[in-house]
Amino acid sequence: MHSAGSPLRDTAGQGRALPGVSLVERFLDHPRSVGENYFQHARVAVSFGARMIGGGLRCVLHALLPPVFQNAASDCVRSLHAELERRRRGSGSGDDYVI
Repeated sequence: MHSAGSPLRDTAGQGRALPGVSLVERFLDHPRSVGENYFQHARVAVSFGARMIGGGLRCVLHALLPPVFQNAASDCVRSLHAELERRRRGSGSGDDYVI
């Protein structure tokens, strides 16, 4: 997902790349928009994804066995939300910080 103000996106907000913009520029546009390089962004995205998968699996186990992982889903969401908020404050991107 790209920020609405990205200079490499069309003004209609359809997410299409502008003509004449190189593939490399399009590829790096989003990490730059959140103040990260490609590898920093990849590390953060993989970390968030792995935590979401782990939380989802615990939630599925909780559905099957209600006594286990009773707080897993809410703890996972709370943790991810806190991390997003911390990154938003630190990035200077304001409300537009996305992973």
